[in-house]
Amino acid sequence: MTAFGRFDDAAREYVITRPDTPLPWINYLGSEDYFALISNTGAGYSFFRDARLRRLIRYRYRNAPADVGGRFLYVRDDASGDVWSPTWQPIRAEVEDYRCRHGLGSTVIGSARDGIDAETLFFVPLGETLEVWRMRVTNRREERASLSVVGAVEFCLWDAWDDQTNYQRNLSTGEVEVDDGVVYHVTEYRERRNHFASFACSVETEGFDTQREDFLGPHRGWDRPIALERGELSGSIAHGWAPIGAHHVRVELDPGATRQTADTLAQSLGGRIIGFIPMVNTYVFEFAGVSSFSALEAVKRLLETNPSVVRAAKATVMEPRAAGMEIDLQKTTSRFSAPPAPAPILRKMKK
Repeated sequence: MTAFGRFDDAAREYVITRPDTPLPWINYLGSEDYFALISNTGAGYSFFRDARLRRLIRYRYRNAPADVGGRFLYVRDDASGDVWSPTWQPIRAEVEDYRCRHGLGSTVIGSARDGIDAETLFFVPLGETLEVWRMRVTNRREERASLSVVGAVEFCLWDAWDDQTNYQRNLSTGEVEVDDGVVYHVTEYRERRNHFASFACSVETEGFDTQREDFLGPHRGWDRPIALERGELSGSIAHGWAPIGAHHVRVELDPGATRQTADTLAQSLGGRIIGFIPMVNTYVFEFAGVSSFSALEAVKRLLETNPSVVRAAKATVMEPRAAGMEIDLQKTTSRFSAPPAPAPILRKMKK
């Protein structure tokens, strides 16, 4: 037992009770091809097989303030304009009931502010190359709440060393395409690389951004994005500089209601999908009267009630396959199959 947390032997978890730990207290997700490092404030990075050469999201070491980077979650009260992060970072606004539970292959981070509770489960299913973020937002107020949920990821330009050093080149190489709301990170695809990433939502969103400076605003950081102050994203398309993926979903919650949100970042290798990394607001759905359930149960229930969610699995495959997903709760895995690639990616594949 310390001032920051304790071991929960029964649950086999370490429970952190305040976000301002002396250093980032991290957990490791994944044990096969896909790995993620996640701190008690949601920061960290993910990679496929090679931590340097296949880095998916950007993380800055020895940053000031520390432990900012990789994954970004925001909740905005559209009535008051108040913005906060349920993971505490990057906004660092005062929150209530902060909790982080680092378990064996999963992390749960949650907090509350002004009657709104938000909790996110992060895990990597066995046998899969994907990272799931399942966010649950609950309205504990006595009146209806109008909220915006924004999830964002800053893409690493694949080679983590080059990404942080060779600015003469890499500030001009970043490239994205957007098709039907899906953000494709196609930097150097079919030029020097045979893989790309995509960031998608399975529901219609209010907007997106792919250029970091347009999302954050001039001379601003991740702690006060201008897009969150405005309450809308600009639809920017990145050409060089710092490509990102950001999606905006509006949420209307009656008193006591809960809504689930998630996002999908997917990597494709050699024209075939190899993994999905759901991040914050891909799946938007409600479970009336349900207070707690596992992420896999949530995905299974989602498929039963909304088969169109397979749209979240958009990614490139060389040969068309039927869209679908199979859930095996016993093996703790999820199988995705993707529909044919949209036109922008197909054009690059034919080059």
